Amino acid sequence: MAKKKESCAELALLSRQVGERLSHLRRQAGLTQQQAAEAMGLRGGAGRSYLSQIERGYFASGPPLGRVLACLQVYGCGLDALCDILDRYTSLPPRLEQQSQQAIYKAIEVLPARQQLRAYNYAVGLKTKACVPVRTRADAALRKKRVLAWAESAMMQKRLRDFYKTELEKMGVGWFDVLGYNLRFYGRVVFATMWRLRKARPAWRAKALKRLEDWPVRYDLDPAPFLAMKAAVIRFIEELEQTG
Repeated sequence: MAKKKESCAELALLSRQVGERLSHLRRQAGLTQQQAAEAMGLRGGAGRSYLSQIERGYFASGPPLGRVLACLQVYGCGLDALCDILDRYTSLPPRLEQQSQQAIYKAIEVLPARQQLRAYNYAVGLKTKACVPVRTRADAALRKKRVLAWAESAMMQKRLRDFYKTELEKMGVGWFDVLGYNLRFYGRVVFATMWRLRKARPAWRAKALKRLEDWPVRYDLDPAPFLAMKAAVIRFIEELEQTG
């Protein structure tokens, strides 16, 4: 129903714009509505009323083409007198494209304002990866899926950044310190391992995490802060799994 209303609104606007232009052209030709109606073969008050309806954009389904052409002929004008209006209408995005964009905008309404803006730019920007041609409903669904996946990934990256910042502050390590960089890198490795194996058997996850304990040793680093970061990342992922 909403899609039908949108289509009717666009046609109603087209009718009003064409009607206003025809009214302007008639006055330029020095004709009254009655004179113009009679010149088109529309007799009496009914003919003048019909022309008035055209000029007021009365036709919600679009202006009657035959009568519009008759008006132009009587006023001594060509179709180019309406080209700018018709071009604006035909330049509107295809119906399926409009529906796809509206579905995306509705889907990202639940995001925080900053992430919502970034998702919007990703969806409609000139260089967007999500901007696949929408020729079928499957294309529209794919674009929406890509935008939402990107938005979810962006929100996760922000949560991870906040998490690493908090953990480094607890340890008294600066963000740009060499140790801070190594801890963040190690945390990302632990996170990626846990996330990749989140549906695997617990024993496999434990084995993969155990192998990561050798990472600081290989580079002659104090293992204590890295073990603390590993434990913090595991808690972080467990909280994510609990909250969905």
